[in-house]
Amino acid sequence: MELKQAQTIELMAQNEEIFNKLYVAYASKYPEYKDFWIEIANEETNHASWLRDLKSQIEIGNLTFADDRFDLSLVFKYLEHAKQKLDELKNKTMPIIEALNISLAMEKSLLENKFFEVVETDQIGLKSILFNLAKSTEEHIQKIEDLLKKVSG
Repeated sequence: MELKQAQTIELMAQNEEIFNKLYVAYASKYPEYKDFWIEIANEETNHASWLRDLKSQIEIGNLTFADDRFDLSLVFKYLEHAKQKLDELKNKTMPIIEALNISLAMEKSLLENKFFEVVETDQIGLKSILFNLAKSTEEHIQKIEDLLKKVSG
């Protein structure tokens, strides 16, 4: 059981890293918004690190999932979707509004599907990491929405 849970958290960390790569690619495609994209990309790197901290807690037996709260196929779906968006970006030019809408949809879907409510534990430190992941994702949504309003004019 621990191995599967650790693998699940690792996939979630990889998902954050794909978001990072997508946002770095957006920074290259939209140099006028480079600082915006790089800031969010760096935060995604932090998210991956936080998730790997959780993974290490699973591996030493301090953490478990609530069995009825997690759908592994959903993690694969998000990972593949993010990879697809990154691949598509390499082959096409899109308006900044489309990039923002893609990012907004991906970030919102993480919260809607309760990605960061995956782990059940009584340890405050671990709950804090999950809370911070959710809060940071909410902040990404707000930043993206704000820029979307600005560029939509």
